Amino acid sequence: MGTTALKLKRFLHKPGEPIDHVYFPGGGFASVVTVLNDGGMVEVATIGREGMLGMSAALNRDPSPSATMVQAETDTCYTMSAAAFRTEMDRHGAFYELLIRYGQALVGFIMQSTACNAVHSVEQRLSRWFLLAHDRVAKDEFPLTQEFAAMMLGTSRPTVSVVAGTLQKAGLITYHRGPGHGRRP
Repeated sequence: MGTTALKLKRFLHKPGEPIDHVYFPGGGFASVVTVLNDGGMVEVATIGREGMLGMSAALNRDPSPSATMVQAETDTCYTMSAAAFRTEMDRHGAFYELLIRYGQALVGFIMQSTACNAVHSVEQRLSRWFLLAHDRVAKDEFPLTQEFAAMMLGTSRPTVSVVAGTLQKAGLITYHRGPGHGRRP
């Protein structure tokens, strides 16, 4: 097992490409996104220090069905080759048991997110995303552009602009134009 730093907007996995390494973030977080036919992306999961990136490597050696992109940097991320990961999983020991439980939790998270995306407003979905990001970075400030938020939520940038303005007027967030920093008060 090795370590690496995760830099903002780095793609760890791309759809259609084999997964060579799995990642266990020591901080920060990444988004697992579905890439649409038109090249657009929609987030299906946010994963930080509570989980691992590259779960499909545990299932088979098929190419990744989704993309994984770093959303918040960290200097510490543990890496393991997919081959070593599969070997350890094949032992069916404590590592296997832990990762199977994590896989179940991840599926539950994705199911809940799918339901939320179907029935909640963009304001509620953006608020949820802010809370998830805040939990994972344990900071009140983190980089996020309206364009990127729109992509993650599957909506338009003008919609995110209106919603972020509403949240700011309510005193729930602060943001400014520029490098794309959002902050909870």
